[in-house]
Amino acid sequence: MEDWSLHATCHAWILEHIPLGSAILELGSGEGSARLSAAGYHMICIEHSEEWLVRYPSIEYIYAPLKSHKPVVWYNHTLWYDP
Repeated sequence: MEDWSLHATCHAWILEHIPLGSAILELGSGEGSARLSAAGYHMICIEHSEEWLVRYPSIEYIYAPLKSHKPVVWYNHTLWYDP
């Protein structure tokens, strides 16, 4: 499995440029989300996987299962969040 965690450079940029206590909306969730939550950010994560909805209690989750769609030129995948 590939590591999809928030890159350390991105994490450092957030800490430097976004005030603690700010809300951050993220597509998906994981260790990076948990680290930012522990640092003092209000993490709101749009999550397609029901098993991840309760993984980190400090994160606010919005459940949005994946739905099939036609691929677009710049995004060659056929699944995206269902609003």
